[in-house]
Amino acid sequence: MSQRLRRVDSFDDIKRAGLFRGVSILNVLYSQAVIFASGLAGVIGAAAEGRSSLRSADDSDRGAIDAMFESTSPADRVDYFISHTWSSDRWTKYLALCLHLNLRLAVFSSILTWILTATALVLWAGSLGAWGGSRLLLPSLVYWPMAIFYLVFFYGHLLSRHWQKLPTVWLDKMCIHQGDEAMKAQQVTALPVFVACSSRILVLWDDTYFERLWCNLELATFAKYGSAERVEIRPLWLAPWLLWSMLLDLASASFFEVCEVAFPNWSMDLVKDLVDFFENTFQLGEASPQGLVIACMAIWTMSGACYLPTSVPAFLAFRQKIANHHLMLEQMSQFDLRRAKCTIEADRKLVESQVEELFSEKGTDRLPAWDDSDELLREGDMVVKVHLHDRVTWSERQHSTEQALDKFNAYVRGPLQDTVRDTIGDETHVPYYLCMVAYLPMGFYSLVNVLGCDNGPCEKSFVEGGYSSFASYMLTQVVAWILCMLLSFPITHPVLLRLMHVTMSRTNGCLQFLLATLCCPLAYAYTYMCLGLQCR
Repeated sequence: MSQRLRRVDSFDDIKRAGLFRGVSILNVLYSQAVIFASGLAGVIGAAAEGRSSLRSADDSDRGAIDAMFESTSPADRVDYFISHTWSSDRWTKYLALCLHLNLRLAVFSSILTWILTATALVLWAGSLGAWGGSRLLLPSLVYWPMAIFYLVFFYGHLLSRHWQKLPTVWLDKMCIHQGDEAMKAQQVTALPVFVACSSRILVLWDDTYFERLWCNLELATFAKYGSAERVEIRPLWLAPWLLWSMLLDLASASFFEVCEVAFPNWSMDLVKDLVDFFENTFQLGEASPQGLVIACMAIWTMSGACYLPTSVPAFLAFRQKIANHHLMLEQMSQFDLRRAKCTIEADRKLVESQVEELFSEKGTDRLPAWDDSDELLREGDMVVKVHLHDRVTWSERQHSTEQALDKFNAYVRGPLQDTVRDTIGDETHVPYYLCMVAYLPMGFYSLVNVLGCDNGPCEKSFVEGGYSSFASYMLTQVVAWILCMLLSFPITHPVLLRLMHVTMSRTNGCLQFLLATLCCPLAYAYTYMCLGLQCR
C-alpha cells in the first residue's frame, strides 16, 4: 500500500476525525512513567503496511489500549511534542521529565524548608549561640531539607497541579491509537501536522537519538515550523548525574560532620598555631594579617579532605558525564540524515521526501502564521499551505533531495547545536544554576557550621578564633559561607571536569584512573582554598 506523509494538512479535517490528540504530562508520569516500559519500532512503515510493532489488539488487553487512548483528548495545540527513542530505559526518561518539570519547585521547597527550620530552631532556643556543638543540627538542617528536595523532585507534579495547569504533550504511544490500525495509519501520516501544531519540542536524548529516522523527521518538521530556541533537549544522562553528584555531596557533608565530632573545634584550635608557624616561616612579623590569611587558607584547604571518600565515585560519575556529553555534541557536529537507521526500510524514502519538501528552496524560510486568507495547493496526498499574497507553484517548492538533506544537516550542526551549547555547554562546562543545585547539601550544611559554632561552645569558639566578639565571629562565618556558596562552590565542577578532560585525553589505563581520581580532591581543595581567601 502506497503511503505518503502530509506536510501540512487541513487541520479542521484532522480535528473532526479526532486524530490530533493531547494528554497531560501527569498521565505520562503516572506510576513512574510506566508508559515507557515497552516501546514502538518503525511506526511509519508499520502503519503503511497495516501492522504494528506492538502486539495487536487481538492478543493484548484491548480495554487497556482503549483506556490509554481515551486518556488523551482532541486538541488544537499542545505545549510539548515529546521526541524520543524506544531503545532507552524507562527510568532515565522518568528522571529527565522530573528534572524538566520539578527541579525549580524542588530547589525552592528545600530552601524554604531549610530557612523555616533554622528560624524555628533559633526561636526555640532563644538565641543564636545556643546550638553550639549540637548534634541535632545536621539532621534538621541538611537531611530534612534534602528529603524534601528528593520528594518534590520525584512527585512535585502531583503537588503543582493544584495551583497551575500542567503542560499538555503529544506522545506517540498514547496519542496514536495502538488498537485501531486504520486510525493509526491516518495519524502516522499526519505526524508532520502534529509536530507543527506543538508549541515546543522536548527531545529526550540518548546516544541513539540522531541515528533514528523517526526522530530526525520530528526534528526536521519542527525546524521548519518552529525555531531552534523552542527545541528543548534533555540529555538522559543529565538527571542521574545531577542526583548522583548531590548524593556524593550529601555524603561529603556527613563525613565533614563526622570529622567535626571526632575533632571538636579543630579549626579554631589550629588557628593560633598555624598563624605562629606561617609568621615564623615567612618572617611576617608578629600579629601579621598575612599570617592569618594563609592560616585560613590552610584550614579551609584541609576542610576539602571531606571529599576524599567520594573521590572514586565522583571520578566514575564525571568520566561518564564527559563521555556522554562529548558523544552528544560530536553526533550533532557530524550529523547526516543519510546515515540514520530505520527498523523498516520503507520509512527511509518517506522521511527523506518529507525533509526535501521542508527544506526545498522555497521552503527554507519558516512559514508565517496561518490565517483565513491562506489557501491549500494539493498534489495527491501532499498538501501545502501558502499565502494568497505570496502564491507559488508546486514545482517552485521542489529542490534536489541532496541539497535539502544538506540544509537539514546544517541546521542540526549549526543553530540546534548552538542552542544546546547555550543551554548545557560543552563537555567540560556545567551551567551555574546546576552547580548551585549540585552543592545544595553543603550549602545547607553551612548553617550547621555557623549555628554549631564549629562544633564547639560558641563562647569558646569565637575567643579561640581571635575574634573580639561573638557578633563579629558569627558575621564573618555567615559572609564566608555566602561567598563560598555563590563564588567558590560553583567553580568546583568546571575545574574538576577540565582537570579530568586533560587527564583522560593524555593518559590511559591505570595511570589515567589514578590521576583522574586525584583530580577530585585537588579540585575540592582548590575550592576550599579560595574560600579561605574569602574569609579574610
